[in-house]
Order: sequence, then C-alpha cells, then structure tokens
Amino acid sequence: MAVFDGERYLRRLGERLLGDGGRGDDGRLSPLRGATGALVMVGVIGAEEGWRVIDDYRSAVNVRSGEPRFLHLPAPSRRPSAERLMPRQTMVIDQQIVVGQDRVLLRDLSLTADGGILRYRGYHDARSPREVARQYAPDGSPWRVRRPEIVDCDGNRLEVRRGDRGSNGTGYSDAEWELRGTIARDAAWLLIDGTRIGLSRRGAPSEVRAEALPAEDPVERYLWRALAVADSRSGRTVDLEPLIQALLAAGTPREGSRLVRDLRAVATRMPARPLFHTATQATSPGSLVAPWNSLLGRLGRRDGPEWARVIDATAPICDGVQVAVHWISSDLAGFEVEFEVTPHVLGAVALGELPVAWWARDDLQNHYLGVPTGWSLEGEVTQGTMRYWPVLDPRATRLDLVTGVDTHQAIISIRLGSEQDG
Repeated sequence: MAVFDGERYLRRLGERLLGDGGRGDDGRLSPLRGATGALVMVGVIGAEEGWRVIDDYRSAVNVRSGEPRFLHLPAPSRRPSAERLMPRQTMVIDQQIVVGQDRVLLRDLSLTADGGILRYRGYHDARSPREVARQYAPDGSPWRVRRPEIVDCDGNRLEVRRGDRGSNGTGYSDAEWELRGTIARDAAWLLIDGTRIGLSRRGAPSEVRAEALPAEDPVERYLWRALAVADSRSGRTVDLEPLIQALLAAGTPREGSRLVRDLRAVATRMPARPLFHTATQATSPGSLVAPWNSLLGRLGRRDGPEWARVIDATAPICDGVQVAVHWISSDLAGFEVEFEVTPHVLGAVALGELPVAWWARDDLQNHYLGVPTGWSLEGEVTQGTMRYWPVLDPRATRLDLVTGVDTHQAIISIRLGSEQDG
C-alpha cells in the first residue's frame, strides 16, 4: 500500500486551484490553507513544510496575475500566553442628551487607573452614512467643533484625550471617549457640558468558571472548530470540504463514517455569512447533531428581546487565554457582546492550531455562535465586539458565554430577567 505523501497532495491541490483560475491567499478561508492545517493536525506533514507549500502557491498566483511579487511572509506563530486582564469598574449612565441635531445616548463609564472610558451611541436617524461622515468629527463624534467639558461630582475636571469609533448600525453609530484625570470611585454623577448625568452601579449578575472540554478525538475537534469559527475579516464561514477531502486522502477519518456524514450535514446548512443570512427556519432541529441542531433550527427568527446591560466579568485563564465581558445588548436580530481577550486570538492561527471558538448557550438548550464585528489591538490585548446568532430566545433566564480554547473552555454565566430592559 502506497504511503500517503502530504506535501505531494497539497502541491497537486494547489495546481488544481491554479488551473481553476487561481484563488489567492485569503487567510483561513483558502482551500489550500484549510487542507494544509488539517494535514498538519494529523501529523502527516510538518507546519514548516506545509507553510512552504502555501507560500509557493501564493507566488504562483502572483506570477499568473501578471504582477509577480515574491514577498515571502513568515508563517503565523503559535499564540503566546495571556497577559492578565485588569478588572474594570463600570457605572451605567443610560441617559440621552442632545448634541447639535443628534440624540446621543450616554451608555456607561468604565473607570481606569488614570481616568476612564465613556461610551456613547449617536443616533442620526434619516441621514445617510455619507452625510454623517461629513458632519461628524473624524473619530465619529457628534461634538464636531470642540470636545465636551466633563467634571465629576467632586469637582475633578477631566481631559477628553481622544475618541474611538466602534460599531455602526442603521441610524446609529457607537463610539467612546478616553478620559484622563481623577474620577471619584464613588461618583454619583458627572456634569457634561453643564448637564448633570447620573451614574449607577447596577449590572447583570454573573458567575465565571473554567471547565474541561469533553474528551474528543483531536481531528474531530479540529474539524468542528473550523466550522464554528467565522473568518475575523469577512465574517464568512469556511468551506469544510477541502479539509475533509485532505483527511480522507490521508486515511483518517474514512469516507462514509458517522463523523463525515454529520460534518457534511451541518456544513451544507451553514449560512456563508451568518450575520447577513435571510433564511427562515432553515432546518428541522432533530435532523442534525447537537449543538448544531438548536443553532440552525432557529435560523432566521427575529423575535429577540431588546435590552442592554453592563456585565464586567473576567473569566479565569484557560489554556493561556483570558476573556472579559463588559457589556451585552440584545435586539430583534441577535445579540452582541463587548469584550476583551488576551492574547490576540482573532487573527490567523498557526497551522494545526485550534482557533478559539465563541459559543453561547441558554437554559433552554439553545446554542449561539459569535462572529467578531470589530476589534482593536493594543499589545496582546484585543478589545472588540462579538455578534451572536441566531436571536436570543426571549424565554431564556440564563445565558452562558462560552470561549472554547484547546482542552478547556471559559464560561461567563449571566442571569437574565425583566430588570434588564432599557
């Protein structure tokens, strides 16, 4: 029986892709990249040899494009260990003010060692994004002429250093101010341009823990994880078939096995871009393996509860990764979480390394998947927004945010209730 040659298989795959018009290196979604990662995972080719195949393929694509570029990029390195996240103290504001012709919802104030972060949402309703871009400051602020004057209840005057733009939605945009100076830890209110803004310490009750993932074959875990993690740049899900074909050629798993049947059944029903799907009740919950049956069985619903809540929960370090959640909001189409994670785990992973998965589950056995919609990186700490689909079941009374790493997962459990409205 001939010995499987992983490098030869991958180079032939690259040749077929070139003959099909060529598909450039598009990160984790590249068929060649996916197949190479799968073969590295089962040990039939080393990570260095696998990356050399990918690099040669990229050069061949460039040559055929008529603009040859022989820039050889280093392979992604394995993720480093976490820098411990600093717990936050966040005070809820949830108060609207008027700035120029806009309504501005002041959301919350997170205290830091040298000041704080003031987050807000600007509503621009009927105006187009282009009109808003012309009228707002470059950082997305409706304070176009000057920055606001902010004083706390003890008379401490704060310097507004800079603003960061967050996520944008239809009719609104999220952003934040970085404040420098002393803020009283027990401050009851702020003055913003002379308007008194109350501060509250209410937040959703939460618990944090780490637990071991169920025992599972590494190949099986890798394939399911590849399907669960959407590309951080495009929000698209991976085409699993090149990974399956590579592993079948290597002899593990085998064609017709239950694992392959289950994977293909789920993969054919996965929306290519989950956050933009238009499907309605896509599949019968009982026809797919758990937890995908509950996830895809509720696809297309638009009956989510509408509320927002401060969390401020930091999970234990799991397999060198630590995550914190600061804010969660739910709407008719889904729910989103503002988070921090260290180290940076949203970009490309090393060949054969598991990508970090962002799941959620409620107390009704429903499951949800997270897709990053925006993030910024400072050192090895990433701060961003994770959007989950499908919509949150309005009957749920508990929600677990689950970050799956290698052998363990971090869980932030949030108690839901009617007091979250607002």
